[in-house]
Amino acid sequence: MSSRARLRVLAVAVVGAGLVVTVPAVGAAVVPAPARPAGPARPAVPARPAGPAQVVTRSYAGSNEVIANPDRGFTHYTETHYLPDGSGYTPLDAAQLIGWRTREQVTVVYRIFYLEKFATQDTIDPAYLSLVAADLATARAAGVKLIVRFAYTQSSGADATPARVVAHIGQLAPVLNASADVIAALQAGFIGQWGEWYYTDHFASDPTRPWDLSPADWAARASVLHALLDATDPTITVQVRYPTIKQHLIAANDPQAARIGIHDDCFVASPDDEGTFTGDADRQWLAAQTRSVPMGGETCAVDPPRSQWPSAAADLAAYHWTFLNADYNTDVLNSWGTDALTEAARRLGYRLRLTDSAVPAAAPAGTPMAVHLTLTNDGYAAPFAQRPAQLILRSATGTYRMPLPLDVRTVQPGSTVTVSALITAPPAPGLYHLYLALPDPASVLSATPAYAIQLADTGTWDPADGWNDLQQSVQVDPAPAPSPSPSPPPTPTSTAAPDPSPSPSPSTPAATWVSSLVPTSVTNGWGSYERDTSNGEAAAGDGRIQSLRGTLFSRGLGVHAASSLTYPLNGRYRLFSSTVGVDDETSGRGSVVFQVYADGILRYTSPVLTGVSAAVPVSVAVAGARVLRLVVSDAGDGNAYDHADWAGAALS
Repeated sequence: MSSRARLRVLAVAVVGAGLVVTVPAVGAAVVPAPARPAGPARPAVPARPAGPAQVVTRSYAGSNEVIANPDRGFTHYTETHYLPDGSGYTPLDAAQLIGWRTREQVTVVYRIFYLEKFATQDTIDPAYLSLVAADLATARAAGVKLIVRFAYTQSSGADATPARVVAHIGQLAPVLNASADVIAALQAGFIGQWGEWYYTDHFASDPTRPWDLSPADWAARASVLHALLDATDPTITVQVRYPTIKQHLIAANDPQAARIGIHDDCFVASPDDEGTFTGDADRQWLAAQTRSVPMGGETCAVDPPRSQWPSAAADLAAYHWTFLNADYNTDVLNSWGTDALTEAARRLGYRLRLTDSAVPAAAPAGTPMAVHLTLTNDGYAAPFAQRPAQLILRSATGTYRMPLPLDVRTVQPGSTVTVSALITAPPAPGLYHLYLALPDPASVLSATPAYAIQLADTGTWDPADGWNDLQQSVQVDPAPAPSPSPSPPPTPTSTAAPDPSPSPSPSTPAATWVSSLVPTSVTNGWGSYERDTSNGEAAAGDGRIQSLRGTLFSRGLGVHAASSLTYPLNGRYRLFSSTVGVDDETSGRGSVVFQVYADGILRYTSPVLTGVSAAVPVSVAVAGARVLRLVVSDAGDGNAYDHADWAGAALS
């Protein structure tokens, strides 16, 4: 499926006990309507009768502005030193950082720490560690993040020995980990001139031939990279200078591979970017890698036509660039022209845009309501870090935050993602205005608007809260009162003892994932049935994210024909809903039939669905039913590849 294909991500988010309530909401965006003049008392108006809710759809206009979004964009360069006499350190200036963010929309600052004093010293001065910590705190106060690199020299290959470098990493790590929230990336650094892993006295057997590395040289370099990965917080992304470093030192199936991005510090400087690429295979590898890890760097030399904008634009898109140094090489950057630089400023990293939304006009309090949001990504890259996605409902009396099943990392460049969530309407009646919030995942930054994602739409950003205004409202009505049970007819005798008070009927709960329930009976044709993934193979827990013709589902049941799952309902639910089909993991093979039974009565049978059939939505009334049975059978041709998904299966 191409990166420009339309991708739908569907899930049902059931929000109940996890609801976060903030009351009162001071300065709420929606205020109550003016009170009516006093008049004769009128009977109470009953709650609106249940029925199909009117759905309001809104489309949004994209914006052309350059947005100061976190973890992306042009960077500004800063460096500082620590000479043998302890001089040379220039702290970051908070006012300058704030100015870059507010006037130039620069949210990432490139910071190189030169460690000249410690090239021949095992222990880093505590005073120096305090200076580094203070710089990180300054970045946080200014609302920016840092790309951090350490190096021992900018004028020669006079770096430290491998053992000393590893020791220094151990001393620096606690400082870095304490401020992991403001480190956009940690470049591997330390080795060689500028920390670029090339001209080096201690990591090449022959410093005059820095490209000709022995196994011992690679082992020394591996000790540095693995020390960084092992000592630093796993949320910190590490970047290496050349594709060959990651290829040589990190196995493709190593979990740490997901933390390692690339920085190209001679972007478009020559046909191979001054040794960045060893051949076309490196280019193909990098294009695939940078779909999920950050790519950044800087230009370094004019080399037309390679360094001109058409060539640069193609590579920025092909290798999913997230960061680019605005301060070097300015001859290259200026040759691109103002329009091209503005385009790069808009598109570096992600550029998420809301295209449309659909919400009900009204819903009874405490009942499920469906919300649909569609986003696209006009940037060069997807966000490389996961962050929460929240639907905010704000009224004059309270604010409710509800999680949405959206992983922003899945919104690849050129793709469109639709998130469909079934949430529970707030318990308090009122008119609620809706917002989408994408805050920073770090708790210390989550309430700071500067670290939240602003969507590239016109007139939707709320800078005070860091939310995106959906320009939609929902009227939450009082929950309907339960209908009284009809009185029984009078009995013919007055001598019989009165019947005991009947037990109350079970209440109807908010929508529930079927995957959160425990079946009383299970049959599965291959391996274990899976909760919230596809069936996978024979082992338990080996499924993948459910996918039906390119649509991803975060919740559901993954089974293999012949399959039967039985669940107790005890009359508590009215509707079973799901989307069914053969999972994409079969590569188009397999054929199945889905059936739904309520209290042993067949309520639904699907047509034969194959690995290329469109997914089918299913809604089955189960009001009053005590037992639900979900059955998948083969289509009479054997059960090979019959990996079936009850995707988004829910009861309401």
